[in-house]
Formats: sequence, C-alpha cells, structure tokens
Amino acid sequence: MNNCRVLLADDEAAILEGYKLLFDWEKYQCEIAGTAMDGQEAVEKARELKPDIVIMDINLPKLNGLEAIRAIQDTAPGDHPIYMIVVTGYDEFSYCQEALRLRVSDFLLKPIDFDVFGEVIQGIVQKIMENPNRQPVLSETLKK
Repeated sequence: MNNCRVLLADDEAAILEGYKLLFDWEKYQCEIAGTAMDGQEAVEKARELKPDIVIMDINLPKLNGLEAIRAIQDTAPGDHPIYMIVVTGYDEFSYCQEALRLRVSDFLLKPIDFDVFGEVIQGIVQKIMENPNRQPVLSETLKK
C-alpha cells in the first residue's frame, strides 16, 4: 500500500523539524513529501508534489495560509482531493470562519497536541484509503 503524501508549510524551521521528528508519520501510513516556508512556496510545492494532505500555518509570508489554501484548491486536479489542516497560534474566530468556508479538514491551535493531531491524521488517512479512485503518485525518478 502506498503512503499518503504530506506537505508541511510553516515559516519557522524549528516547527517544520518538530513535525518531522516528533510525530510518527509511518505509524499513520504517511510520508513527508516536502516542506514550504511561505505561502507561495506551498502553492508551488502542492502543484509539483501532489500531496494528499497539506498542513498549513495561517501566518505565512508572501501569501497567508488561507490564501495559499484557496490557490491550492483552485488548481488541484478534480480526481485528486487534497485534505487541508490549518494550524495556527492565533485563536481568532475570523480565521476559523474563513477556514470553514474553504472546507478545511481541521483547524488546530499551536502548540500542537500530538495525540489530537494523530487522531486527525488517522481520520484523514482512512478517508484517503477508502477512496476507490485514489491513484498513487509516482515520484519523478520512477516515471523515467
């Protein structure tokens, strides 16, 4: 079975490393496909890497996380749904409201509780694996 591909977007390198080192991605049948440190880079990497899950901070340079999510959703192929998780240190209702409008899968506050995070990831992975139309994404080296 193919792992779910995850794109991490946060403007703090320590947080990106924390996601990689402190969470057992293999346990949840996931792999880190890439990282981005600003919203524009997240949009570009999502187009390039075709992740199944994007974990996006709201407060990012160039494009904020909500703008980046909107851009990713606007360009995602219809046969490849991307599940979005918003992570933020800001407990502001307007952010949550906009995330709901964008139909994100979940909205989590920093600091991340990795038990709750694991439950969110597990639920999304289950939805992805149950999708009969799911096509595994081959890496560029395998395509050649």
